Amino acid sequence: MRCSINAALFAVFTSLTLLACASSALPQFKPNRSDQDLNAIGHRNIGGNVNFFSREKELALGKQLAQEVERSSKMIDDPVVSEYLNRLAQNIAKNSDAKLPVNVRIIDSNEINAFTLPGGYQYANRGLILATNSEAELAGALAYGIAHTALRTGTRQSTKGALMQLSSIPAMVFAPYGWASSSMYQRLNLAIPLTFLKFSREAVSAADFYAVQYLYQAGYDAEAYPQLLERALQQPPKSQNIPKTA
Repeated sequence: MRCSINAALFAVFTSLTLLACASSALPQFKPNRSDQDLNAIGHRNIGGNVNFFSREKELALGKQLAQEVERSSKMIDDPVVSEYLNRLAQNIAKNSDAKLPVNVRIIDSNEINAFTLPGGYQYANRGLILATNSEAELAGALAYGIAHTALRTGTRQSTKGALMQLSSIPAMVFAPYGWASSSMYQRLNLAIPLTFLKFSREAVSAADFYAVQYLYQAGYDAEAYPQLLERALQQPPKSQNIPKTA
């Protein structure tokens, strides 16, 4: 039974990979046998070992960046909506590999965007929430961000940048297929280099893979996530004035 479940989830991940290939020719994440073991969720060190940031430093960094985002954005503070969203997020987090606490807040914007900062700080636009057709799809969007928290993508990419003698600290962008635009960060006046606003295809693909696992483990239909992404691909870009990176 467990083998058939793994095969089914891998088939969902394959559909995500096909979606990704439609928008990128870059290398994809290739999960190994351990990555596919659902029984190991919560006991895996998928965040890797090469990271200049301890978890404590990552939490402090995330808090600092979160304060900057919330100073620069119009937030939605409806207690009922916030409680519902965080209840979904905590259910997924406890069925994930994340070793950092997860905090989710809503930005009052119509754009279908979301992003996750280091330290587990996750922001979803009102437009993304309204674009979902079911709780499972919304949970899938949250699972993707939680996967990046588990992978510690932001600080790992910052570490790679430091190793290449780059000194900037990135935020993590929920933009696997062009959902989030760099113009969003320009409006927030965030001092984040454009070169760090777009994850490597491998990092995005890894987050896709683990998001599907977490979604299933939390009791949702894993196919809801690629369905949401497929619809998002059909959305026209909100802005044509996005600066190009080298």
